[in-house]
Amino acid sequence: MKTILVAIACMFAICGSGMVSASETIVDETISLDMDYYWSSSALYYAGDILEVTVKTDGAPVDVFLMNAQDFDEYEDMQNDQSGADGFNYYVDGSALKVVKKRYTFEIPETNTYYIVVDNTIQPEGGADPRRSVNVHVAITGEEAPGFGAILAFVGLLTAMMYISRRRK
Repeated sequence: MKTILVAIACMFAICGSGMVSASETIVDETISLDMDYYWSSSALYYAGDILEVTVKTDGAPVDVFLMNAQDFDEYEDMQNDQSGADGFNYYVDGSALKVVKKRYTFEIPETNTYYIVVDNTIQPEGGADPRRSVNVHVAITGEEAPGFGAILAFVGLLTAMMYISRRRK
């Protein structure tokens, strides 16, 4: 019976530990962006998730923005000249202006749908000045915040360690 319990505890530890450090490729593609256009990718992320974003262009600078769903709506309104919008909000730590090559990580502050936008438009002021179409390679990976899987792994390992230490006595 104890052997079965140890086997189950080890299974929980093995299955759970995969959840702790699960790194997932969300986007890994090269896009061609005409002048005055943008590209976006969105996904639901949870508080504490870590995004790693890599952007590399063919030499022409672009702007990269990380926005939540509400901010992205404002961004689209501005791009479409709706509602008189002349600005938008974005996460400064998850964004960069005038990018030719950039790699950064960002910890998601709260559970929400987030957008990564590669922008080849004249907006915002102070950003990249688009003069031509640009090829951009975008890679986004995400790492889950430790959650239930981490708890399961911890319980499984703790149970296995307690059993092994009791057998030695």
